[in-house]
Amino acid sequence: TIHLLQSIRTRRATTMYQRLVDGPGEPTVSRWDAAPDLERFLASFYRYFEVKGLRGILAIHTSHLVALAFTIGFSFVLLFLVNWHALLSCDSEESCRALPLYHTRPFQDMGLRRLGVLVCTILFLVYWIFNVVAVYYDVCAARDISTYYKERLGIVSDESLETMLWSEVVSRLVQQQKVSPFCIVQEELTALEIANIIMREDNFMIALTNHHAFTSRMPAWIPPRLAYTKAVLWNLRNAIFRSAGAFDHRSRIRNEFLDRPEALAQRLKFLGWINLVLVPPVLIFVAIYFFMRHAEEFRSQRSSPFRRQWTDYAHWTFREFNELPHQFSARMCGAQAAAEAYIRATRPSSPVLESVLRCVKFIAGSILAALLVVALWDDTPLLFVKIQDKNLLWYLAFFGFVFAVADSASEESTGGAPGGGAGRSESGNPLHAPSAPLRMYTALMRLVTCTHFLPPSWRSPAPLAALAGACSGLRRSRLCQHFRCVRQELLRDLLVHRIQALAEELLGVVLSPLLLIFYLPQAAPDIVEVMRRSHHTSPCLGDWCSYGCLDPAINGSDFYGAPCVLDGGSSSTGEPHQSGSFMHRFREEALASNGGKLEKSVLTFLLNHQLIWSPGVEDDTCRNEILELQRSRNQLGTWLAGVAGPAGDALGGLAHSA
Repeated sequence: TIHLLQSIRTRRATTMYQRLVDGPGEPTVSRWDAAPDLERFLASFYRYFEVKGLRGILAIHTSHLVALAFTIGFSFVLLFLVNWHALLSCDSEESCRALPLYHTRPFQDMGLRRLGVLVCTILFLVYWIFNVVAVYYDVCAARDISTYYKERLGIVSDESLETMLWSEVVSRLVQQQKVSPFCIVQEELTALEIANIIMREDNFMIALTNHHAFTSRMPAWIPPRLAYTKAVLWNLRNAIFRSAGAFDHRSRIRNEFLDRPEALAQRLKFLGWINLVLVPPVLIFVAIYFFMRHAEEFRSQRSSPFRRQWTDYAHWTFREFNELPHQFSARMCGAQAAAEAYIRATRPSSPVLESVLRCVKFIAGSILAALLVVALWDDTPLLFVKIQDKNLLWYLAFFGFVFAVADSASEESTGGAPGGGAGRSESGNPLHAPSAPLRMYTALMRLVTCTHFLPPSWRSPAPLAALAGACSGLRRSRLCQHFRCVRQELLRDLLVHRIQALAEELLGVVLSPLLLIFYLPQAAPDIVEVMRRSHHTSPCLGDWCSYGCLDPAINGSDFYGAPCVLDGGSSSTGEPHQSGSFMHRFREEALASNGGKLEKSVLTFLLNHQLIWSPGVEDDTCRNEILELQRSRNQLGTWLAGVAGPAGDALGGLAHSA
């Protein structure tokens, strides 16, 4: 099926290559489009599509540079120029006027703290200059890509690009390779090969996450999600893929990287010591950036800090092979709403907590109302009337925060959506209804439909008849408890509050030296082993992750119909046994994906690169190729439904309905 998919991708590109009405004529064959760096060219090509044109790239880079410069400058003013000792010591209007609120001679008698601030500011200015240089080269590359889109692909405006699918754009690119090659090492390219080149590193990151390579040696007291904070993940990617890492200049995995995992461990330790030195300035910079970015939003939208968001660990767990960022983002938008619905469906009732929250809201709201009345009459008492050495303005902010926390918690406990909404009006008292397990199961399946993630511990322990109410109350209680345990697992590592996510990003800056020096070097053999046994060598295009080839016969799971060649380390569900060593997860010759990741990736890639044919199409060749593609999709759906039982039925139905 996969090889048929590749051949169809190549053949149908000819019929898809149709210039827009307002585009120029056909390109001349005599012109040569050889790209000196194919990977950089395709990455820039995709980035141009992702942000929908040159204007999007200019806007993103300009706002990034302005925000970064403002953060550096504002931090320098706050930490270096402002006289905080005088500012915090003034307690009246007269004393504040008498004291200098900023240093009149800032570069004299700086002291150790202000000297450190000055050094950090200089370092961040150097970092900003490097960003300016990188933006300059990115904009130059985007300008060339813009010319390529207009002159070679016939997409003459950003407005036209906004309405096009990636499958349509990449089909034009495949045809352009035939007409005027940009890849000189291979005559033809397929959409599958283009996706593998663009996602060369990301596919390996997905594979490493799928086999728990980063977290297999971490202690139990460190949650796996902390290994995927931005600080730790940036260091991991640099150690593995850059700075004399896995790939050479031809994008092939170096034998030295595969033969000497201790070299990777040494690079991780070296980065850990560098991070240890840079912890203070980076932590201060990130904290100030987060404060300036989110403080006003949290103040104006009181429920915003307590809204949930997916962690980066969840993103790398859910993402599939060859799934480009814009496709994954679209899928996760639906997953967010489905996750919130599942959390509401499985939330246990707590009359005690609800009563306490109502009481806290009443007390805090009453005090806020009194302070607001005083403020409306005259705001002077808010500044100069003090209780326990705190003025009334401080109490206004404090009780406002308490009320926001209680209000957000009460909305969750009653099942309401953040920011207000009804409580349990749609289902009354769902936990006492006979069909409560079925509603929980339905909500979970809607979530799984978006995330494509269903570990064995999440699967229903009872048939649908029992979930629908054909069981005793005691068994119904156990079923509800099962789905609440799934909810706890979901909220533990995958879906957290925004305020928690921000706090963990700051914690990641602090923990990155610890992880890089002590724990992640121990995982270096596992990382190298995954890459050694899951890399594919293309004769002309370099090495990439073998999962990106989308061949279930090589890397598939026996539970989803792949040949049963495991060495005994996989269970009947296609999941690795929890006992035993890390190596028990692997096949003797190739890595089998966990949880049917490869089979789901096949189906997702097939659906993302589909064509919709209507009876009005007059081109018989195009129609026949589309019908052939539909037949291959039906064959894939039949195969999944036939070999995987209930799980395959769901995937097979999705394939047939596409």
